[in-house]
Amino acid sequence: MPIIDVSTPAAPIPRAILNFSAFGDDNGTGIAADSSYVYLTTDRNRLFIGQYLTVEDRNGIPPTARITAPAPGSTVIEGSTVPVAVEASDDIAVAAVNLLVNGKVVSTVTTSPYQFNVRMPVGVSSLTLSASAVDLGGNTGTADEVRVSVIPDPGTTVAGEIVDKAGTPVAGATVTCLGIVGTTGLDGSFSIAGVPTVRRITCKVRAVIGGVTQTGFVSLSPVRDGTTSSGAIVIAPPSLLLYSGLRFLVGSNPRSVAVADLNGDGRPDIVTANFNSDNVSVLLHQ
Repeated sequence: MPIIDVSTPAAPIPRAILNFSAFGDDNGTGIAADSSYVYLTTDRNRLFIGQYLTVEDRNGIPPTARITAPAPGSTVIEGSTVPVAVEASDDIAVAAVNLLVNGKVVSTVTTSPYQFNVRMPVGVSSLTLSASAVDLGGNTGTADEVRVSVIPDPGTTVAGEIVDKAGTPVAGATVTCLGIVGTTGLDGSFSIAGVPTVRRITCKVRAVIGGVTQTGFVSLSPVRDGTTSSGAIVIAPPSLLLYSGLRFLVGSNPRSVAVADLNGDGRPDIVTANFNSDNVSVLLHQ
């Protein structure tokens, strides 16, 4: 029974063989393992139980730990998610790495790479990060603290233009970017200030033209403390072909209901479908 080190899944390393061959040339049919034993069933209706030594650390040498990211003195934005990377090593093996924020353990990982994601709190000016590594003997090594400055989100101004499929500017369209609402002017342009930058910006557009609701959508990478340009956002009437997630559930009841936001107003529209052996008819309710 080969023992394989898969700590790096793309490059498994054979470590040892637990050899049952002295007890016969059976073919294995099933295998299970726990922290001390391996269990092997064979085609001759036999059960083999093998014991292997667990890794122990009796040297008393604590592991080392170091935060490699973010760098000391870095500036981060409140509300953002900051990746934290820790390097840890030991003379035998690292059992776990703990991440501490302002002196409190907030997360633990047991396998390399030792990486964490920390959501920056709102209303603080700084944050202290640290890490501790523990080996199999319970020895602990602590990383030097890393202090980062936390500043309010400077925001961004999202600006652009709304046009219809013919390229004609659309006045009076409602543009909503991460919950902040703006309206286009007579030339179809819009400018929305104070949009958060801690995540990718999504903007939804809605306008009623000739009694028909038309919608548009754009996803943008924010330009922090500047202007994020959306360019021209094209709006169009809703089409079932645009909603790949629309589905009909066929059951014992010939009338089935699916939900989709067909007119882009953020509220679900009801789609009722009638099924029979010849055709499918669809009725949209807005």
